[in-house]
Amino acid sequence: PMNEESEDEILPPSIMEGGEESQAVDLERQRQLQQAKDREDERRRIDSKNIEIFKAVAKEVKSSWNPIVHSSDHDDEEEGSDSWHEDEGGEDDDEVTMNKNRKTRADAYAPLKQSFLSESLQSIEDDVMDVRSRIGQEVRRGKKWLSSNEDPLCRTSMPNPDRWYASNISCYIFMPSIQYSSIECRCCPFCNHKGEGIQKKSNEWRPMITLGRIVWVLHERYKHEQCPSTHQSKGTKTFASIDPRYLSKLPTSIVDRFEFITFTRGPGLHRPLLDSFLSLVTQGISFG
Repeated sequence: PMNEESEDEILPPSIMEGGEESQAVDLERQRQLQQAKDREDERRRIDSKNIEIFKAVAKEVKSSWNPIVHSSDHDDEEEGSDSWHEDEGGEDDDEVTMNKNRKTRADAYAPLKQSFLSESLQSIEDDVMDVRSRIGQEVRRGKKWLSSNEDPLCRTSMPNPDRWYASNISCYIFMPSIQYSSIECRCCPFCNHKGEGIQKKSNEWRPMITLGRIVWVLHERYKHEQCPSTHQSKGTKTFASIDPRYLSKLPTSIVDRFEFITFTRGPGLHRPLLDSFLSLVTQGISFG
């Protein structure tokens, strides 16, 4: 009788070698697949962690953002109300006056009055509002971006620091009342009233963050008299033309032409900058 032998012992050598080679190939393929799966799991874990970090940072920034503002920066302002409050413990008259002046001064992000930047922006605003100027006519034909074409190094004498700064000033104009005068753009974002009763109050500047520079956006502030949404009966509400609540009431064709993401107050972001950030952060690439 034949002795009991293992399967490996009774197979021909050629078959044994081929089986071992096939098994080695299968093991190598499984190892590569497992490595690819591990890399994909690690990438997803990093993406999930980055997204959580981004959400936490955004939440922290939103909760801690509290700029010093004056009454004209309150997008849901009721005219006639004070924008400061005295402490409950009471203060001396001099301290109250000092705190009132500090709390009602220009925004923390606005250029200081009588500074070179403030005077430059005022000069640009004057040109925009002048229908006879070249810039005023171009803005009314749809031009939005304004930038300095001056190279300070081309001056006959060495320019002062202000001239170097002026060469980097970029402005963006978004004034629906003069750029889209053929379309009804007067709408109160608080009560949805349109047309009569909503008037332009003033022009204002607000900084927007782009990749590599700050852009100053010239926009309008409107007021709605006798707005039923005020705390006082038939009070007045004011809001900016770049307020997201107001933009949501405009036709899509106009909103699509506005290139920034804004908030009720404070600086905004250039749309391509935010799109780039969201695209990169999902790939594990962060920048700040």
